[in-house]
Amino acid sequence: MAMQGDMQRPSVFRLWWWRRLARHRDIERAAAELLDGYGPAAYGIARNSARANASERRYWRAVARRIRWRLFAAALPR
Repeated sequence: MAMQGDMQRPSVFRLWWWRRLARHRDIERAAAELLDGYGPAAYGIARNSARANASERRYWRAVARRIRWRLFAAALPR
């Protein structure tokens, strides 16, 4: 039986997890860049991008959700 260090290729779970984290980082980066560039209008831009581009609809929906959450969190009293 091979030990963990002897594996020639990464496990399916590790590859899946790495892709998931990479997607999450991309969404965070896009939300931050849109908010920095356009402010509160960034939410509408992301929503319209989700409507216009069918191939990346999931991605833009996630970006819009992240922007909405950031705007909501910024409006909370501290």
